Amino acid sequence: MDHSVHYYAAASASSADGFLDALQAFFAGKWFMPHGFCYNWKFGLVGLHVVSDVLIGAAYFGILILFYLLVRRVRLPFGPMIIAFGVFIGACGLTHLVEVWNVWHGAYWLAGAVKALTAAASVATGPRRFFGRRGGVHGYG
Repeated sequence: MDHSVHYYAAASASSADGFLDALQAFFAGKWFMPHGFCYNWKFGLVGLHVVSDVLIGAAYFGILILFYLLVRRVRLPFGPMIIAFGVFIGACGLTHLVEVWNVWHGAYWLAGAVKALTAAASVATGPRRFFGRRGGVHGYG
């Protein structure tokens, strides 16, 4: 088990700026190597992943904006289903943008936190989509 993460966090917590140091390490990925090393920094491979993830992330955020505008235009109430779906789409896009960040920074704790948010939003959205208020599938009970 790698104890360097725990040592760094404990050492940082004892300083006056401990929280800010730990937060910076969380986002900057000071504890791990960036994904670029796994790609051997090959321009084509790094470019393939970066461009793909940027385009996918941009598409998700474009869908999120269009969804918001559609909800506003149709004047749907911001119920739990609408909010859960919006969070789900935004979290999916954020997951891809964090993957781009991790090509140059090893912020895998950040990536894991964003994936956990995405998983929670997925779980919250899925059942609400297929099951109505009475617990049956829409139109079938």
